[in-house]
Amino acid sequence: MERIIKRWIYHSLSAAILILSMIEVANAQSLKQQLFGTWKVVSATMQVGDQTKPIPLGKEIVGLIMYNQDGYMCFAAMSANRQKLGSGDRIAGTVEQKASAYDSYRNTCGRYEVINEQERIISHAFEVSLLPDVTGQAEKRIVKEISAEKLVLQTVPHTVGGQQAFGVWVYERAK
Repeated sequence: MERIIKRWIYHSLSAAILILSMIEVANAQSLKQQLFGTWKVVSATMQVGDQTKPIPLGKEIVGLIMYNQDGYMCFAAMSANRQKLGSGDRIAGTVEQKASAYDSYRNTCGRYEVINEQERIISHAFEVSLLPDVTGQAEKRIVKEISAEKLVLQTVPHTVGGQQAFGVWVYERAK
């Protein structure tokens, strides 16, 4: 009888372990599923050679990146202390004020896709951008880290101020 009980316990535990591992596999989310939602910018830097520098928007920035289930994304970031145009008219402002507004803001929106799940590479295909030369382009991003609360994206190298650089953007999930 004792032997039957031991075998029953052994088989019950084996079945429980199998069921739990199946549940874990079923609950594992794809990279795309992990990206879904809205993320707030925590910090952003650019790597130029062996130097880490602030991005052109500065050290104090605010922004969001959103990944929707339908395959669209939208990104907007700006210097935290942008100068106001001060006129109350949304299209008014001096040339200098407008140039400053342009220089202190970045925006891109379009489709995104996971290109390589294992290497965690995604692509942003920009349909809308503040920067005219970026509209219609696609750029890869490397997901350096992702959890329920944190996302770290690295851009591919691009030219900034005449030098090759890549950006590292750190986000937290918006609440």
